[in-house]
Amino acid sequence: MARPAAVQERNTLLSQQLAEDHQRAEQMGRVNDALAEEERLLEAFHETGKTLLGSLDLENILDTLSLQVIQAGIFRSVMVALVDNDRRTVRVTRSFTRQQDESGEWRRAQPGTDANGIEYDFDDDNVTAQVARTGRMAVIDGWSKRFDQRFSPPNMPAKTSYFIPIVHNTRTVAVLATASEPEEREEMLRKIDVLGPFFDLFAIALHHADLYHNLQERERELRESQKIEIMGELTAGIAHNFNNLLQGIIGNLDFALETPGEAPLLIGKALESTESLAEMLRQLMSYSRKGLAPERVPMRLRTVVD
Repeated sequence: MARPAAVQERNTLLSQQLAEDHQRAEQMGRVNDALAEEERLLEAFHETGKTLLGSLDLENILDTLSLQVIQAGIFRSVMVALVDNDRRTVRVTRSFTRQQDESGEWRRAQPGTDANGIEYDFDDDNVTAQVARTGRMAVIDGWSKRFDQRFSPPNMPAKTSYFIPIVHNTRTVAVLATASEPEEREEMLRKIDVLGPFFDLFAIALHHADLYHNLQERERELRESQKIEIMGELTAGIAHNFNNLLQGIIGNLDFALETPGEAPLLIGKALESTESLAEMLRQLMSYSRKGLAPERVPMRLRTVVD
């Protein structure tokens, strides 16, 4: 009777060991998955940080953020809408999605819906506008009437949607949206929480790009102002010269009418002033490139030199 009991005890011990081994294997699998995810996140942080902090081009910044979060396997889709706090509007600027092919392999991110360019007012009854207005994340299970029905109809497959505010100095500068399967809700919320520094980096990059854009706009306005000032001085000088020449023409013609005997001489002087006016006009038209090119005629250099 002792041997079967010993065998049973050994079997029980082996079962416990197998269960513990299985548990350790599961734990190792989770650790490996976490490490792989961390590696993808670090790669995304590195590539995004390198691009975002090294670029002031808004289009490049938007493309980098959108593609990195998808290609790193963090999101399957992403929509980015820029917030204009002065105009109190939010406009969709990027939309990408990553899909599986028939073999189950994930394809590269492709442009998603044709929502790019759609704009909402802050006061619109739309979830994107609401997040832009309040600066608070919205998580919606299933379909909602606050979705834009042009791109999210009521009969769409049930998803959990996430609308994340990108905030810089308490101001929402963008809204990032993605979605997941309903059973992935908690895992997605964890990922969004982990991505906090990534979103902060994105907010800083957008702020810098906006400052650079404003600086360029100020420089353009300054150049236009200086150009207008220079044109004003040029116009005043031209008007002064025109007035002098016209006074000469009018004066000579008046004298010619009063003193017929000297008419040929006076009219000749008026013609000289007229020719000066015509030459000035030709030079102005040539300078502005809005008129005909100056007439070119053959010349004898010896005569010019003499």
